[in-house]
Amino acid sequence: MAKKVSIFFDPFGNTMNMWWGKVDKGSESIEAAESEDVIIVNSRGEAIGLEKLNFLPKEIDPIKYLKGDIKTVLDGFFSQFPQLHG
Repeated sequence: MAKKVSIFFDPFGNTMNMWWGKVDKGSESIEAAESEDVIIVNSRGEAIGLEKLNFLPKEIDPIKYLKGDIKTVLDGFFSQFPQLHG
């Protein structure tokens, strides 16, 4: 049976998160021993997610495309989702 995997990229934190399980009250984050990764495990100790820190190399800076033009990005977002604009 195929599982749903959710992937999120945070350009400000330069992290990529992948989730393939549900978070429960006993979930915790564990730093990987030999990398800059964080493994999220549920209360049974099963891996349910992964956070990759420093996902993009320093030479690639996605923020430079947002710095001077964040208002345009937000205006475009809110024009598609006006109910979110307060």
